[in-house]
Amino acid sequence: MRVDLSAYADGRPRVSPVQRSLILKSLPGFSALSGAELATLAAFVTERVFRKGETMLEPGQPAMSIFLVIDGEVEMFLDGLSIGTYTSRTSVGAVPALARDPRGAHAIARSDVFALELDAEEMDELFEDNHNLIVGVLGALARTLRELQEKQGGVAMPGKVYPDYPAPRGLTLVDKMFVLRATDNFKEVSIEALSEIAESAHEVYYEQGKSIWRRGAPASHSLMIVSGCVIARPPGGEPQPFTSRWIVGGLDDLGNLPRWYDLHAETDTVALKLSSTHLFDLFEDYPEMGLKMLRGFAQGALSLQERALLREHGIRSTRSPTHE
Repeated sequence: MRVDLSAYADGRPRVSPVQRSLILKSLPGFSALSGAELATLAAFVTERVFRKGETMLEPGQPAMSIFLVIDGEVEMFLDGLSIGTYTSRTSVGAVPALARDPRGAHAIARSDVFALELDAEEMDELFEDNHNLIVGVLGALARTLRELQEKQGGVAMPGKVYPDYPAPRGLTLVDKMFVLRATDNFKEVSIEALSEIAESAHEVYYEQGKSIWRRGAPASHSLMIVSGCVIARPPGGEPQPFTSRWIVGGLDDLGNLPRWYDLHAETDTVALKLSSTHLFDLFEDYPEMGLKMLRGFAQGALSLQERALLREHGIRSTRSPTHE
C-alpha cells in the first residue's frame, strides 16, 4: 500500500475503519480474529506519520507504543546493534512492549513511514477482554521463538536443573499441580487455573529408547517431564537433554507448527501431556494467565534475539537464560 504522505498535512484520518480492519487481519497474531474483534481493535489504533530519519521509539525508555507499519521502512536496534529493517505488514516495538523490557526499544524511520499506533497499556486492556487476541498473539510469538531457535540450531537455552519428582508413576491431582507450579510457565497462575490445567494433563510413560516423535510430525501437545530424561535432536544442531520440570514441544503446539526435531526417551520417562487447545480455552476465564505467558514468550524472544546478535558481533550476552 503506497501512501502519499503529503496528504496527511492536515492531520485528518485517511484510512477508513474497514481498511484498518483489513490491515490488522494481514498481520501475524490478528489473522484469526473475527470481523467484530478486528473492528474493536481497529478503534484503538491511531494513524501516525514519520519522516525519514525520525526516531519512532526512543532507547532507554519503556516501549509504550506498538507500530503496525503500513508503508515505509523502519530499522530496529538492540543495545545499539541493528536487528534489521522492517517494512509493510510488520509490527515494530511489539516484543519489547509485551516483555516490558526496561531498556525500551530503538526504532528509526529509514524512509517516510505511515503506520498505525497502538498504546501498549490499551493493548493489555484488549487482551483482558478478548482471549482470542491473546491466543493469536501468543501463537505469533511462539512461531517467532521457534524460528529463532531453528536459526540458532538449538532447541532451548540452558535453564535450571531439577531432581526427578519423588512420585514417578500414578500421579495424583496434587502431584500434578506441584510439578506444574515448579515451572516458570505456571509458577504464578492462580490455584484455580492450576487445578484445571492439572485435571486436563494426562500422565504418559515412555520406556528407555522409545521414539516419542519424529521431525515433521504434526504437533498436538507438549510434554512436561516429571522424571527421567528425553533427548531432542535438531537437524544440524547438538542433541539436547530435557529432564524434570522442562516443557518440550510447547512452541510447536502453541504455534500450530510441525515438529522440527526428533525426540526419544534416553531413560524410562514419566511426563504430563498438555494440550494448547485446553490452555487457550482457559484464557477466557483466566486472562491474567495468558498475559503472563505473553510476557514470558516476549522476554524469551528478546533473549534469543540478543543472543544471536551478540554472538554475531563476538560479544557475550548478559541476559538470563530461558526455557523452551
